[in-house]
Amino acid sequence: MSLFKVKLKQVKLFGHHGVLEEEKENGQDFFIDVNYSFGREQEEDDISKTVDYSKVVSVAREVFESKRYDLLENLAQDIVRAILNKESAIEKVRVSVWKKSPKVGAQTEAVCVSVKENK
Repeated sequence: MSLFKVKLKQVKLFGHHGVLEEEKENGQDFFIDVNYSFGREQEEDDISKTVDYSKVVSVAREVFESKRYDLLENLAQDIVRAILNKESAIEKVRVSVWKKSPKVGAQTEAVCVSVKENK
């Protein structure tokens, strides 16, 4: 059996997440990284025999758009858990949620929250 690792980088989604009223009202771009691993035997060159990463992106988008989150930590954790629940072949997943130019009292390029869980 082979172990495969997939990295989806900077999936761009627009949302109204954050603690500040400005963030909730105006919204902003967020970037999501999803890293996951799964094992499988060498199979045919067939998308139905593997984890389709477009489905992983769809799960992340579904959670992202399901409600407004104050905390990126909770958003990232909900995405991780949804991926593990909906994609049975995935054994480990790590999600990072990036917010550009956060208002943290100093010039900051971005803030990133990551969470990792195993089945």
